[in-house]
Amino acid sequence: MNTNIEPAVVRSQRSLRTTQREYETVLILKPDANKSQIKRIVTNVQQMFADAGASLISADNWGLRTLAYPIKRNTRGIYLYLRFLGGSDTVLNFEQKLRLTETVLRYLTVKVDEDIDPTARPSEVSEDLLEAVSDTGPDPVEIERQRQTEEAAKAASEAAAAAEVAAAEAAAAAPAPEEAPAKKEEAPAKEAAPAAAATTEEN
Repeated sequence: MNTNIEPAVVRSQRSLRTTQREYETVLILKPDANKSQIKRIVTNVQQMFADAGASLISADNWGLRTLAYPIKRNTRGIYLYLRFLGGSDTVLNFEQKLRLTETVLRYLTVKVDEDIDPTARPSEVSEDLLEAVSDTGPDPVEIERQRQTEEAAKAASEAAAAAEVAAAEAAAAAPAPEEAPAKKEEAPAKEAAPAAAATTEEN
């Protein structure tokens, strides 16, 4: 009788299949995360999935947004969207790495589908997509502040122009001031009289 019995390996029925589950993860990054940091996060995730037999099939940068409440003293954050195929172990390892990433403030992963044939969902992640995902774009708060500044400057300019027009119209409607009468020149009679007296004395 053979007593060398190998321990049984418990496998779920799903693990025997060739399909995978589809997940979505939304990450909130620190608002000061730059392009190189974001690109490094996505490329590291992509490599980690490939090593585990999973695949990153899509990624998107939703930009800088105001948070509903502060997270680690941050009132805004960069929202990064990732969609991937894998298993529950993939999600476990993925989220463990996210917890150790200083740039990541918060994350949430949800399962959106199952029994997905990986060959039917090819990856959309290319070098061009990585460049696009790494670019957060302009700050919407700064854009709004700039718009308000431009509108205030435009309103002030229009008000100044309107004031100049009103002043010009008021000046044109005002009556012209009357000119003062010119002074008459007095004849030099007093100067002529002494001259005549001097002529009489000489005679």
